[in-house]
Amino acid sequence: MDTEPEVQERIKQWTEHCIAFIEAGGKGEVGKMISSANRKIIEAEVGECCPTCDTHMTPTTKRGRQPKKGESPDPTSITVEHVVSRTLGGNNKLDNLVAMCHQCNMYRNATMTKLIPSYAQMHGRQLTEVERDKVSRFIEWSIRTIRTPSTKIDAECAELFAAFIAKAKSKTTAGKKQTHVGMKNPVANNSSEPMPNRSDMRQMLEVLKEIRDTQKAILELMVRPRKQRLRSWFRGIFGKKKGRNSAKVKLPEHHEKKKKAVKKKKTPSSEIKTEKIMPVPEDFEDTIRNILEGREPMKLAVFGHELKIYQEMNQWGHTGTEAFLVMHGFNKKYGLKKAILSKMPDEIMIEGVAPRQTISLKMKEEESVHEETVQEEIVQEPALQDQPEEPLIELNLQSFQAACIAVINEPMSPATFALRLGAHASVLCLSEISAKEFAHQCGIAKSWSLLKSLRTHLSDRVVVDGIGTAATIAPIDSA
Repeated sequence: MDTEPEVQERIKQWTEHCIAFIEAGGKGEVGKMISSANRKIIEAEVGECCPTCDTHMTPTTKRGRQPKKGESPDPTSITVEHVVSRTLGGNNKLDNLVAMCHQCNMYRNATMTKLIPSYAQMHGRQLTEVERDKVSRFIEWSIRTIRTPSTKIDAECAELFAAFIAKAKSKTTAGKKQTHVGMKNPVANNSSEPMPNRSDMRQMLEVLKEIRDTQKAILELMVRPRKQRLRSWFRGIFGKKKGRNSAKVKLPEHHEKKKKAVKKKKTPSSEIKTEKIMPVPEDFEDTIRNILEGREPMKLAVFGHELKIYQEMNQWGHTGTEAFLVMHGFNKKYGLKKAILSKMPDEIMIEGVAPRQTISLKMKEEESVHEETVQEEIVQEPALQDQPEEPLIELNLQSFQAACIAVINEPMSPATFALRLGAHASVLCLSEISAKEFAHQCGIAKSWSLLKSLRTHLSDRVVVDGIGTAATIAPIDSA
């Protein structure tokens, strides 16, 4: 038994919790099973006295199966009762469980129904002062009758509970008297005269009706909402059409066909066949090259957006990454990055760690040599006309690398690097020249940015951190 201060603290906490639970419309642990460990601890008290009456509790033999027709549970059988009812916010924890005879268990529920007839309709709304008072009184009565029986228990709840117990005892006594009279005078049992214990029968019927109403109210709280039941009903109907419940189909031929269809959906190749075949405006590789041509490295997410813009500009019938993959024979869930690497491993360069990976075109050696020779032929004639003096050195890829190493002596921005490289190149070429033009004359493709040139040709000497104008260029020694 708890002390009076402990009981008062329990009552205060449970009252606040239960009122908040009812007004919030909570379901709590209604309908959940009590754990087997807690049930074993409670049922170990077989043979002890019930905490609310003098009955010695007996083992229960009907738990776990449906009662047969005409069968009623033993009033003295042990049950696991909740000190605070779950419909009011109680739980299945051991501290809220107590061993009780079946009869007292039923009559505690009946007392709640009698005291608070509308408790099932109170959930999800603001309680009135009268309802709050009744709920708090019943919770206090429920706790005090278990934790510390005393004269402080609620009088109305105690009278209701005692009335139920008295009716049950009178019913038992009447049954015994009737049996005794029948055995003493069996002829009287067959007579058409009214039974002497009809009032007791009426009382018993009233008790049974109250118990029935209590059970109905509890079941209403345990039943799933109407929306959920409708959703399950629709799933059951349409699930049969999709082959989910193919075992219930009477015709075995249709059953086999549905099974085969489900297996086919599992393979990626069959999923591609089921996709609608779309016309291909241009080759996979050409699309990727056209988007990346002449651009700095971009994030993969940005690349997907640029792909959609490219499709819309060229008036493709279907736009988006998934449509692009399906056009070229991939599953729409295959992934754009994976598809690009499988198609163009030697042309595409993906750097960094997700989600900041960047994608760009690689520069092939053959293309760079070819561009270098072509550019030399194009530049030679205007260079001879505009420049009376020849450059101090022959411009090639090594010239670009040496010039970059000479100007990158500390961390700097791309703009600063371009200015310094242009000034250095003007001295070497004996004429004013920009950094981009200098890189082009050294054999680097005109479409390449300076940052891309540094990443490709000076990755062992220079560190480029970031993208675009926000990047930082620094020598590896200082980094």
